[in-house]
Amino acid sequence: MFAFGSSRRSAASLATLASTHLAVGALASLATYYFLAFKRQRKYRHGKDAEAQLAGWLGYLWGDTTLVDTDKDYPEWHSSEFRAANGWKGNDFIHSETSNGPRILRYFRDPKANMLIGAVVFGPDSESHAGLCHGGSMTAVLDDVLGHVSFMCGGKGPWSGATVSVNCTLKKPVAVNSVMKVWGRVVSRTGRKVVIEGGLESEDGTVHALLEGMAVQCTRAQLLGN
Repeated sequence: MFAFGSSRRSAASLATLASTHLAVGALASLATYYFLAFKRQRKYRHGKDAEAQLAGWLGYLWGDTTLVDTDKDYPEWHSSEFRAANGWKGNDFIHSETSNGPRILRYFRDPKANMLIGAVVFGPDSESHAGLCHGGSMTAVLDDVLGHVSFMCGGKGPWSGATVSVNCTLKKPVAVNSVMKVWGRVVSRTGRKVVIEGGLESEDGTVHALLEGMAVQCTRAQLLGN
């Protein structure tokens, strides 16, 4: 009887101990989850603050509540792990955080005007003439905004199409390390074809380049001809 009672008490003790361990484990997991979430959120806030500082005179965009921040739709611009897991082979040409060339920091959508506005930094690797940016860097930025306007302003979201034509008028040189406003909006739609206009402007309102172009809305399979 004594052995049997001891066995029952031992089993009860083990059950209590197991429950305690499970509870502690659950609490630890929960604490870890919230800690990592806090770190991600802090990193995100720090990233936003750092971008807003880099944007200089365009830093107000980060606090304009009338605009929609599109950044959450593009994790591939910030995460090499996400890129590797989803088919990308390198860094984004225009949006990489490690870029020293032209880098669009972020796009904001203006729902009223149905347009995208972005802040672009022309880093030292954008250079051509001494102290001035290569015209190709300006054209690349306008090509980028053309595509993302077609995605985000009435399209089906990121990567739901491709550029068909980009016609850029380069009106004035851009100095290396300049911060510029890039913008684009839909002019018309005919079937899957989207006609878009845009521009590149400095703080004093000077227009440095203008864009007229076309994108086509399509799936990746259609784009690749599959």
